[in-house]
Amino acid sequence: GVTVNSLHPGVVDTAMQEDIRSVDTAGTRLDTSYFHELYERGALRPPSEVAELIYWLVGPWSRDHNGEIFSAQDEAWVQQVRRDLG
Repeated sequence: GVTVNSLHPGVVDTAMQEDIRSVDTAGTRLDTSYFHELYERGALRPPSEVAELIYWLVGPWSRDHNGEIFSAQDEAWVQQVRRDLG
């Protein structure tokens, strides 16, 4: 059979995020304040954390899951992933 799950990683601290924050939006309608705020609050997820979640999803730990949506904002699940991966 086919297993299909979905991961909502949240906003990840990537080069694209850095590019968005570096754009001079003066004189435009672009509003990048949301992305600046996330960065300043330390709310961007590191790519390595999202990679752990993906690793868990493609590994044996998720074999009993199908048709589910997983979220990096679900702290209980993130803690379970950390326990499973040791």
